[in-house]
Amino acid sequence: MAEKPFGIVVPKYKNVKGHLGEKVYKEISKINDNFELIYTNVVRFGDTSQKVVTSSSVRRKEVYIIHPYYSDGDSHNMEALRTADELKRSEAEKIYLFDLYNKNFRQDKRKERESLDARMIADAYEKLKINRVFTFDAHSDQLQLAFSGGCPLEIIYMSEELANFMEKIGDIDLKNCTILSPDFGAYGRAEHMANLLGTPLVVFRKERLGEDKIKVDIIGDIKKYVENRDIIIRDDVCGTGSTLEQAKDVLKKYGTGKIYACVSHLDMCKGGREEDIQKSKKKIRDSGITVISTNTVPHDFSEEEEKYFKILDISPFIADIIDCHSRGESISKYYKERRKKTNAFK
Repeated sequence: MAEKPFGIVVPKYKNVKGHLGEKVYKEISKINDNFELIYTNVVRFGDTSQKVVTSSSVRRKEVYIIHPYYSDGDSHNMEALRTADELKRSEAEKIYLFDLYNKNFRQDKRKERESLDARMIADAYEKLKINRVFTFDAHSDQLQLAFSGGCPLEIIYMSEELANFMEKIGDIDLKNCTILSPDFGAYGRAEHMANLLGTPLVVFRKERLGEDKIKVDIIGDIKKYVENRDIIIRDDVCGTGSTLEQAKDVLKKYGTGKIYACVSHLDMCKGGREEDIQKSKKKIRDSGITVISTNTVPHDFSEEEEKYFKILDISPFIADIIDCHSRGESISKYYKERRKKTNAFK
């Protein structure tokens, strides 16, 4: 059997079943038979130290690491570094990292005497000779400035994928919706979604009062855009659900209808503990808000919870991007072709 030139690398964790990387491999196998599935075992010792061991040869292969968020922030970064180091030492030809969502990428600018985490991680990735990093809907486009030409960053935008998904869900009346940006930082993302769906757009003013404490309100006299209309809050991340809870309290004062949150990453892993995730789930359920998101941060939902969480599986999307990249084709051209095939957004 001829050796396959490309590999999908899937870090294996003891307590994870149905890894997103396995889904990506299954999808890419349908369209490109040049890929091999390669596991790297994440081994954790009793003293909390770790190591990564590759299950098969990667010599002379171009490999794509699929690295969704399965652990806490610092462990997530170290697992990516260990995996890349193991692959490089095993003579992989090129290494591409799909770091789908990274909490530390949000620390992309410095205030006073703060660490600049995004730059630290970017430097570490470059030193390990990762050839390119792909991330999905970064908190800010300026994140690209943390990465040099030695290890460039490619930001993949998902507003069109999510807009298509909302159309397919079926129970959202998109003709009677208004897109809401939760703050000015998210305005560009919300504006893109509003343009895609042809809906009005309004914005919150968000004031941070302390850790995990915020105050929000709608700016201007925009009653006609929210009264008796359903609202879609477009943001990059949903964490503890506190912003959604406050948003609901404000919006109901204006007589809005149903409220949805359309986010790129469903985090809910504040401390990485299961009890924290369950608290966040409960807060969102109690708010009555339906959350629409991707599985960059995989979660398990009960049948009851699925009423409040609508999850878009992006493994076919990732597989298409990898297929396109592996053939040396333009990703921007791929976007244009995909738009023609999948929706009416022009």
